[in-house]
Amino acid sequence: MVSNITNRIIPIVTEWQNRPLENTYSIVFMDAIHYKVREDKQVVVKGAYVVLGVNMGGKKEVLGSKLKILFAEILNQGV
Repeated sequence: MVSNITNRIIPIVTEWQNRPLENTYSIVFMDAIHYKVREDKQVVVKGAYVVLGVNMGGKKEVLGSKLKILFAEILNQGV
C-alpha cells in the first residue's frame, strides 16, 4: 500500500520541485526543525527545511523544502 502511494506521489513531487520560480520575491523566509534520530546505533540530529516566498503580488508560496530525514532515510531502508 505504501509503495502504491509513493509511486503515485513521486512524479507529482518531482514536477513541483522542477517548476520555474519567479525571478524576484519581496520576502523570503527560511526555517528548519531539527530532530534527534537513531542512525547506525547512534543518535544524530537531522533537519527538515522549508523556504517560503512572498511574490510581488503578495501571494505566499513554498519555494522549496528538503525532507531528507523523511524520504532518503526511509527509501534507503527499502520502503
